[in-house]
Amino acid sequence: MSVMQQYTVGNTIVGVAQAHLFQAGAEAILLSANNGLRTSKVRPSRARDVEQNAGPNYEVECQRLVAAAGPDGLPVGSAWVTTGGALAMGRTNRWVIQAVTIHYDAQGGRTPATPQVIYKAVRAGLEKAELIRANSVATYLMAQSPGYGTPTPDAVALELCQALLDHAAIAASVQRLMICETDPLQVQRAMHFLGQAFASRG
Repeated sequence: MSVMQQYTVGNTIVGVAQAHLFQAGAEAILLSANNGLRTSKVRPSRARDVEQNAGPNYEVECQRLVAAAGPDGLPVGSAWVTTGGALAMGRTNRWVIQAVTIHYDAQGGRTPATPQVIYKAVRAGLEKAELIRANSVATYLMAQSPGYGTPTPDAVALELCQALLDHAAIAASVQRLMICETDPLQVQRAMHFLGQAFASRG
């Protein structure tokens, strides 16, 4: 994993790495999820990567969470934890935290994530990380594809960075938060907005 940038807030390091989520060596992976924890079979995504590699027990856990939530699925802005299934190796990828940022209605209509939803869901996810006592969390720039985030990819990226830094300021168990991207343009975007959010803290 190549760490490109990092800041220390409280006792927690928040950084950007040019790496896949699975290469971050983190105890927990924080995903952007929809209210049904569904993944597209044709559109590549981190959630799909996790589903394909974590195995059937992970999928069963996801289905149970959604079934217990009722007909409208999991509430936007909430977060839920499953085990990492076949992804787990020692203390790596032991947990998957689903930050619910996207809502689909019964007809398949999508409500994209707003900056406020991203912030709320990410903070909820990091609170879950504290409850499971994960010392490290890997995530990525959420809701970047067209139609998934509003009003702009930059706006939701900035809010994710703000959420990470705000949690770092009060973190107990979590000592490392890493934004992982493989696309060089997304690495640069993450570095820019993490730097901007850090500077705004005064």
